[in-house]
Amino acid sequence: MTGSSTLPAILVALAAFFVFTLQDTAVKLLGGEWHVVQVAAFNAIGCLIPPTLWALSAGGLRLLRPANPRLHLVRAALAPLACVLVFYAYAVMPLTDAYAIAFSQPLIITALSVPILGEKVGWRRWSAVVVGFLGVLIILRPGSGLFGFAALCMIGASVLWSFIHAIIRLAPKDHPSCFAVWVNVGILAGMLPVLPFVWTTPSAEQLMISFLGGLLGGGGFTLMSLAYSKAEAGIVAPFQYVQMLYAAVIGLVVFGDALPDAWTWAGTAIVIASGIYIVHRETVRRREAVTLQRLATLGQAG
Repeated sequence: MTGSSTLPAILVALAAFFVFTLQDTAVKLLGGEWHVVQVAAFNAIGCLIPPTLWALSAGGLRLLRPANPRLHLVRAALAPLACVLVFYAYAVMPLTDAYAIAFSQPLIITALSVPILGEKVGWRRWSAVVVGFLGVLIILRPGSGLFGFAALCMIGASVLWSFIHAIIRLAPKDHPSCFAVWVNVGILAGMLPVLPFVWTTPSAEQLMISFLGGLLGGGGFTLMSLAYSKAEAGIVAPFQYVQMLYAAVIGLVVFGDALPDAWTWAGTAIVIASGIYIVHRETVRRREAVTLQRLATLGQAG
């Protein structure tokens, strides 16, 4: 792909990750006023709207019918706990610290791809995984103040979301809107039985923030899917890490958070570098597989 053809994908990716950061900002704003279960329930309602509209415009609600319902059931069953953990971490941690831990997800997905997908992971990617987790340890170093219950929740959420994202590869024929809708249906279903016990009557402002946050989440997913449809993952995925800058500015301006210290930035840089290398290696392997398939097809034709 040429630079001119990938530029739209990059711009859409930057917009998507900014929208995701705004969603997380809305979650953090409400996290100090509502129980995390209520935040998750209201957010899921808003998140359902953009992908549903996308499916309607792209071919109808039939696109939301999964080819393998069991896979979506597993994802929907794990999503409520993953959502509660990550929303709690957002509520009590600076977004930059939470993101620094969340950036370990590509490393976790790579590790999970062996038992879940049966993929072969070479020594290069395993080395990147090890180095990346060393970066996480630098972020969570003893005495930093980060290694507490909220950080453990963020680690748990990262593992669960990595599992949820990894099994998407087992259902490549489903429309992207299908993945978004059923995960949020699972989150809403998981929150509703608990919601009456933690209910806080929302104000008009809180309802607006919650609804907007949900719309941003669903919209961000739609934009991200669009970016991935325009360019390879190796081009799009690294731009996720710009969220650290978005979060640093929002944390400083909106929440009065201090900027991360030098050790946190250093650990984050290691995690980011490892993640980018893993994405690069996966992109190279995908290209090689496509080339071999084409050569095999040409050989059969000859």
